[in-house]
Amino acid sequence: AVFVRFSPDDRLVLRSTRPGPREGGLSVWRWEGAPKVVLRIPAGVCCQEPCFGPDSDTVAFVDTAGSLKVVDIASEATVKSVLLGKHARGVVLDTLAKRASVTTVDDRALVVELNEPKTSLDVPGRWISACHPRLDLVAVSEFAEIELWSYREQRKLRSLRGHENQVLRLDFNPGGDVLTSTSWD
Repeated sequence: AVFVRFSPDDRLVLRSTRPGPREGGLSVWRWEGAPKVVLRIPAGVCCQEPCFGPDSDTVAFVDTAGSLKVVDIASEATVKSVLLGKHARGVVLDTLAKRASVTTVDDRALVVELNEPKTSLDVPGRWISACHPRLDLVAVSEFAEIELWSYREQRKLRSLRGHENQVLRLDFNPGGDVLTSTSWD
């Protein structure tokens, strides 16, 4: 399977393939003018949905060793590496690239502080998450229910209901005043 995502500034396209018989890989393409690969990580990417950093200069993924990596596209250098010890479905960096929300293959929603580095919230049984850009707040979901959690206090603040089917994605807008959710309903 293949996953594709545009960078926030629309200059680049990220393409990843799931691990399989030929191992997963990740490539970043400049798509304006003649398409050109600007970063290639040929194997060892375990994450089904990697992401760009908010400035479009970095890409984040989880490797087959269970480490969250943030890689600078221009230099190809790893700028952050946090051992999670878990394989991941997806990674999303918050708008300030201070935190990452990670959905693991064993259905856990993790919030990882990139500057510390440590896992600051681990919610079992949830698998979609989004970090608020400024506040101590993360949105997680299990099937059709969305929960807002304080990751510093390690507790659920409230539940949001309204979907009738599985929530597929959550995201806060850059200002943090809107939480969007998509589902199968």
